[in-house]
Amino acid sequence: MDKIKDKLCSEKENLLSQLAIYNSEDPLLDKDQNIFNTSEDDVTASEGHDRIAATRFGLKQRLKEVEDALKKIEMGKYGICENCGKKIDGERLDVLATARHCLKCNQIKK
Repeated sequence: MDKIKDKLCSEKENLLSQLAIYNSEDPLLDKDQNIFNTSEDDVTASEGHDRIAATRFGLKQRLKEVEDALKKIEMGKYGICENCGKKIDGERLDVLATARHCLKCNQIKK
């Protein structure tokens, strides 16, 4: 369990670092924006913001999955399928440490 917890903690740190980088690179969050931008500059900034916002959204979703898995470890509920209540196979958790469902229930959900 310590190996998985360490893996999740490392991933959490990495995700937080990536989010900080994307926040600092967002052209619409730049405090030093030039108010004399042309309309082309504004379109470019908007497109850049949209791409960064989409990436940040995905990173935040993944961060929530990681944090949820870490909470389950702390509560002693990690590795239990949220659907059927059976234990999730260890090999599945090695591949996808944030798995919420066993393989059988995951296939049914699709």
